[in-house]
Amino acid sequence: MLYISAIANETSYWKEQLNYCNKTWAININANDKLYFILGKHKNKMFIEDYDDFFNIKKNIIENKIYYDVVDSFYPSEKDKLLIKHNLNFNATYKTLLDMNNFLKTNLIYYIRTHTGSYINLKLLNKFCRNIPKNNLYCGKIFNKDREFKKYKFCSGSCFILSRDIVEKICSDIKFVLNEYKNQPLIDDVFFGNLIINYYKITPMSSKIIFIKDINNFVFNKNIYHYYFKNKQKCVQENWYKIIHEKY
Repeated sequence: MLYISAIANETSYWKEQLNYCNKTWAININANDKLYFILGKHKNKMFIEDYDDFFNIKKNIIENKIYYDVVDSFYPSEKDKLLIKHNLNFNATYKTLLDMNNFLKTNLIYYIRTHTGSYINLKLLNKFCRNIPKNNLYCGKIFNKDREFKKYKFCSGSCFILSRDIVEKICSDIKFVLNEYKNQPLIDDVFFGNLIINYYKITPMSSKIIFIKDINNFVFNKNIYHYYFKNKQKCVQENWYKIIHEKY
């Protein structure tokens, strides 16, 4: 039923995060679901130019990791955290679009985009997905952000859920989508929210996330499937993945 795509980057703390995910929540993957960790390679190009051949970009699958041969990314500037800039770091937008196409090669129902800075209880996630719509679904923790007097509404990129029909629309409109991204290079979750809500006119559905800044100062809820770690360094150094895993 579920195709789970966890965006990662094997620089900084992302490699360690990926390893902790594989040792904790990822071991509980359902036999009928698929889980991939999505990575990229460094390129000296800011944008993909060949829209016609975008879905033919080379990929390499090693166990549950998919390496897409795309620019690894550009990080939001301090001045405007919704926009990307030319610092190579973490292009989740291209990698997500490529992986959406990979999802459509399966017969699975829901596309779930998370990343390695999260702990996902897969049993609870499956339970949640049994009670949500199978069409016109864009679901996650909903945020609103202002930039230049324009309000953006979107689901957190730490974990959002799309029904198959929404992914089909995005992939069938790939030239338009890539051009929109080039003209307005918003950070990935804001970009997808703007596309899905404003272009496809889909009303987002809310789900719950517990954000953790300090592992010694949060309230655990055994009914919540998603914990997002705000401190990328400490979550690795103190192995927050194991701490949450053992609480379930």
